[in-house]
Amino acid sequence: MEDLNFGERPVFRLGGNIAEMIAGFDWATTKLGPMKSWPPSLRSAVSLVLNAAVPMLLLWGADGYVIYNEACSVFASERHPELIGRKVRDGWPEIASFSDHVLKTVLGGQTAAYHDQEFTILRNGNVEKVWMDLNFSPVLDESGQPAGVIGIIAETTWRVLTARSAAVAGQRLELMFAQGLSFMALLDGPEHRFEVVNESYRRLIGGRDVVGKTVAEALPDAVEQGYLEILDRVFRTGAPYSSSGARYEVQAVPGGPPQERFVNFIYQPLTNSYGTVTGIFVEGVDVTARTAAETRLVEINVTRENRPDERIAEPMAREALISTFFNYSPEFHAVFSRQPSGLFRYEEVNPATLRLYKLSRKEVIGRTIEDIFGLAAAAEINRHFNLCLKTGLPRRYQRSFGASVIEAVATPVIDGQGSGSRILVSGRDVSDGAAREASLVASNKLLEEIATTDALTRVNNRRGFDEALAREWRRATRLHSGIALLLFDVDEFKSFNDNQGHLQGDECLRLIATCLRKNVGRACDVVARYGGEEFAVLLADVGHDADGPMIVAERLRAAVADLCIPHPASRIGIVTVSCGIGMAWPKSPARRAKDITPEKLINEADAALYTAKAGGRNQIYGPSVNLFAENTKRLKN
Repeated sequence: MEDLNFGERPVFRLGGNIAEMIAGFDWATTKLGPMKSWPPSLRSAVSLVLNAAVPMLLLWGADGYVIYNEACSVFASERHPELIGRKVRDGWPEIASFSDHVLKTVLGGQTAAYHDQEFTILRNGNVEKVWMDLNFSPVLDESGQPAGVIGIIAETTWRVLTARSAAVAGQRLELMFAQGLSFMALLDGPEHRFEVVNESYRRLIGGRDVVGKTVAEALPDAVEQGYLEILDRVFRTGAPYSSSGARYEVQAVPGGPPQERFVNFIYQPLTNSYGTVTGIFVEGVDVTARTAAETRLVEINVTRENRPDERIAEPMAREALISTFFNYSPEFHAVFSRQPSGLFRYEEVNPATLRLYKLSRKEVIGRTIEDIFGLAAAAEINRHFNLCLKTGLPRRYQRSFGASVIEAVATPVIDGQGSGSRILVSGRDVSDGAAREASLVASNKLLEEIATTDALTRVNNRRGFDEALAREWRRATRLHSGIALLLFDVDEFKSFNDNQGHLQGDECLRLIATCLRKNVGRACDVVARYGGEEFAVLLADVGHDADGPMIVAERLRAAVADLCIPHPASRIGIVTVSCGIGMAWPKSPARRAKDITPEKLINEADAALYTAKAGGRNQIYGPSVNLFAENTKRLKN
């Protein structure tokens, strides 16, 4: 073993056993020769490397003979200690091009620095990918020429992976923000200037370009509805604010009419390091569909309480309502049940999901996720489902399906004991903007249909009729045409319910609604269930005489009678209806143009119906009808 003191200056202080390895190497077999013949420049470089506390590497001569310290040995990995004394190209061939470049550059008198340079090493028996900051400088010989290279190494793996993880998380957050089902916006400063909005928020406000504008500038219609007052309160107090089912009129289609939307909003203040509020994060979820369903159910309950003589089949109405949502939704819905074996089986799927799968209902119901998607895909889906049931919270995830990307939300179905083994999954295609827009249009159309359709009979409900009347009234005003309103009431319907049962009564109402819609004659005419056992038919473009509406009324009465529904309470053994007719010409001077309104038209048809019920025939409104109706109501009260 050669002397490591190199005269009076010791080489080894902090080098550990690696100094002994260097001293024990047979340097005489290399171009460097034995250690005692080394020039002072090489000796000084070796001393510097071995006494350094940081990882350092020495490559000497044009061939780059390798010497490194204890701190650097970890990067030599499985090559340590055989790498010591070898040419770097021979000892580390996979980085030969890199080491050649370093030697050429630094021995040429320049420095070389590399930031987050990637390498693969074997550490603790495992192959690892690492990143390093490398700084190489020349070592000058006695003549002042570069003779070697000293490298200082700092591992940056943790920093790189942390930054990449943050970037991935940021990308995921950005993707969730951009494509999220919720409306999201970031407002800056006390003037609430839009800093960023996601696509859902942009659709909510009709695609308006709001970034860079204040709320007052961009959404004056929302300001009028109190939006700005809420934002001011959150910014001033620093307290979050949430609203449930807040009603807003929004212009969802550029240039189109305002639409009613119900939204759950959360307003979260954003603060700086000093706790000062600097902005507000706004997130909202459209609950218009749910609100419409709740409103419908309330209407059912109110009708049942206020009119005990009329039976509306609440369970059937609820079932029809739920069926409408599930079966006609353009989004994908499925219900899964967790089996004792841990597998999830399909209990129910809607038609949109079957179209996505390109399978029949028979091929899906009762099968497991593994049956449909295979083991690999099912493992990931099952993970989301199990976490959903374990936490009791909805779980959002995405998965590829052919050329589509499906964003889904798994929601636990909790039973009366507060637990559950069922999952409701709702998803939508987020692979491209066109699909999202088509889904939005279809969803809005569905919501409008649900809000204006009677769940039991599938004709227009009271709201749908009122909207149709308002629309036809504007049209009649513009075209100077007439409108006729036919109100039908099922004769002795309470007796029918009492004798036949409420289920048969519901079926009777459905058959009458279908009959009226089939026989009304024109596509432009509107059929509605006006309430209980009352139906309304709205005729547009009628003339100035009553012959046309009377003919239609008689035809519809005869069609209902032909249904031959057994009716023990009726003298003729079949269901019959009475009809009252009201007529209006909004712009005609011959028909009290100044005081006729849609509400008065309804009242006139209702008065005519009172008279018709007493006389058993069709009745058109007139002065005698009005007097008879008023007297009849007075006697009943």
